[in-house]
This record gives sequence, C-alpha cells and structure tokens, in this order.
Amino acid sequence: MTQLMLRGGGTIKVGAKILTNVIQAGWTGKAALTKLSRVKERVETIIGAADPEDALEASEEYY
Repeated sequence: MTQLMLRGGGTIKVGAKILTNVIQAGWTGKAALTKLSRVKERVETIIGAADPEDALEASEEYY
C-alpha cells in the first residue's frame, strides 16, 4: 500500500466517486475493525441493494 493511499489520496475513478468515503476508509485503515457486513450495509445505503439473486451473503470477516 502506498503512502499516498494511506493518506486517502489515491485516485478514485468517476464511476466510484459515490463510494469515496468507503474506499478511503479501506485505504487508510480507518475501517480495519469494520466487519464486511457493515461495509456492505454502507454501500447498499449509498447505491441500493443488489438483486437478491445476484447478492452474496455478507461475510463476518473484517474489511
């Protein structure tokens, strides 16, 4: 991981801009103790839930 990313300064592509906070929390380690199920909830709050047929069950591992 680069120092730039650890500072939250990596490049986020246009299509992912709405997830900037989630992405930067992962890069910087701020979400290190966040369970993946919570990250999934945050993303679903921002962009909506996936089609139930395509959705994967949320993991309880850490981000």
